[in-house]
Amino acid sequence: MVQLLSPHGRASTHGLAVCDRIAYWEAQNASRLVGLKCSTHAEQGLLVSKLHYDLGLVQLTEIRGNQHVIERPRDMLKTHPKDSIFACLLLQGRAFFLQGEECMALNAGDVIVYSTDRCYLYGFATDMHQVVVECDATDLLGEACSRRPATAIRVDRFEAGSVQMAVELKSAVLGFLQHPSVDEVDSVSLRCRAALHMLVEKRPLEVEGNEAWRWRLQQAEIYIRDNLDRSDLDASEVAQALGISVRHLNRIFARNESSTSGWIWRQRVLRAEQEMQRHLGRSLSLGDLSLSLGFASQSHFSRVFRRHFHMSPGEYRQKLLSGKSA
Repeated sequence: MVQLLSPHGRASTHGLAVCDRIAYWEAQNASRLVGLKCSTHAEQGLLVSKLHYDLGLVQLTEIRGNQHVIERPRDMLKTHPKDSIFACLLLQGRAFFLQGEECMALNAGDVIVYSTDRCYLYGFATDMHQVVVECDATDLLGEACSRRPATAIRVDRFEAGSVQMAVELKSAVLGFLQHPSVDEVDSVSLRCRAALHMLVEKRPLEVEGNEAWRWRLQQAEIYIRDNLDRSDLDASEVAQALGISVRHLNRIFARNESSTSGWIWRQRVLRAEQEMQRHLGRSLSLGDLSLSLGFASQSHFSRVFRRHFHMSPGEYRQKLLSGKSA
């Protein structure tokens, strides 16, 4: 069974007295996210909730709420200092963001990146749903203040490189929130850091020394996950995509106590397990599932699945159904 990561924090103003909601939400933001002032003109008062995941080098906070405004004023830069880079993925609603001399209108699907060591105002004109991706600025960009963005960066939908990084960021974050597997934490964290760095610096994140092999490993894992549906995916192709030799690639996986081909097949059966859990109680052809994940046939799928889970896919699905009905 895939082990899921529980949220490290939850908060909601639902159920609180209207007069207590803003103070509660400001305290929650100060403790988990960033020091902010909050206000709303909504007749029903502030109705917001959030889930927080700590992925180590990256923090994810999913927020849903009604119309409201948050502000990081100048005095809070001193009373609640925080030197982080935030990327906000606006999934629902209309908003505006003001930082420095730049004020931008935002719609669902937009991505903005900004620094928390500068004042800003962020308003939601409608019901909203967003995910905040947070990374320590020094860890991401170094100590030089000049490398922090002076104003918010909105991903230009017509700039190919930025769009590609925004898509990568969304894919990593939304995929994780949909299925927060413990096994994915390191990979998601690295993908988010790399995308954030590229959006701010317009150049790839450089990893050197003892961590270089780990970065290569994460690159390989990302490429493999994105191509699991192809039956011809093998170590040679992955190595070529990364610009290294097959021998070097296998040495990298060996440091992680695995092999390239072994990791590919493990990811396929883990993806199959996830799909069976997701479609539990609904029609799902094991034959179609096996072909969609790059297995040569259903019998091939069954052999590999049994090797990892010590039971056939059909037996595993029956076990899931029995557990659900118990």
